Amino acid sequence: MPEWPQEHTQLSSGLFIGECETISLDNLLLIREVTNQSLIKSGSCWPGSVVLSLPLQASGNAWTGGHRIDAPCGLLSSGANLPEIITPTALDLVSVVFDQHWFAHSALMAGHHELSQRIWRHESMVLAPAPLLKLQHIFKRSFCTIGTAPGILDDGNVRTQIEHEITCALIEAFQSAKTVEPMRDTPHKATADSARSLILSSQTEQMDIEEICKVLRVSRRHLQNCFQRSYGQSAIQFAKAIRLNRVRKSIISLARQDPSCTIGDIASDHGFWHLSRFAGEYAKHFGELPSQTLMKIAPRQATRVNTKGRS
Repeated sequence: MPEWPQEHTQLSSGLFIGECETISLDNLLLIREVTNQSLIKSGSCWPGSVVLSLPLQASGNAWTGGHRIDAPCGLLSSGANLPEIITPTALDLVSVVFDQHWFAHSALMAGHHELSQRIWRHESMVLAPAPLLKLQHIFKRSFCTIGTAPGILDDGNVRTQIEHEITCALIEAFQSAKTVEPMRDTPHKATADSARSLILSSQTEQMDIEEICKVLRVSRRHLQNCFQRSYGQSAIQFAKAIRLNRVRKSIISLARQDPSCTIGDIASDHGFWHLSRFAGEYAKHFGELPSQTLMKIAPRQATRVNTKGRS
């Protein structure tokens, strides 16, 4: 099945630990992601795809479009129009991806004409509690079984059996699912995103919160409130997290493309002029020094780290 490109930005501070497992069947792609930090997740699947996002376990709040999601819930969305999600600090999530045409036909062949039409209309749905629990049990069992004996998927009959069980459970769950309107961004989220665009537009020079407030013609208190209600943290915390993530991505990218580039060069390109202070902030946010990140990507070039700060 086609790949599902995603982009992650780490918002909370600490060493990121994540695991990802996939089960690729003939018509279903199951992805299990276990993460221990709050992330901004964005991306989209191929045209005509549908995605069910179902937490197996979560600790903390999730956010989308400025709306807080308090309890674990199963959400069915168009794969080509996935909402940006701010994940909880601890999350065990299963995403099920399938083709709209295939599933609508499967529902129709199973005698569920109305459900087939709902899938064709790309309706967004929220699962009821009982079907959600049943799917959680099936997904946990499937990943446990295949994780301990991955070779069973080489057996065509077993693959068909697993896909059939999951498909029947999905059809049953979607029959009782509630259709919901796609969440529109709140006014607070729109303001926070305008500030976010200003932060992202300034790479080498840090745009402080007071400047952003002047450009947007809002008070500092209002802007802070917008970020708290949209991302679960203050504007200052968010701005620092965004800038540090950009440096991290540059370190990873340039370590592969330009071995002669130093951490000092990369940090200054993103407006961090004092290397020792930058290293401390980086370590606090990611749980490792920039040199350790570089070591993971290009061990032989880690000795090229520039230790001289700039005034």
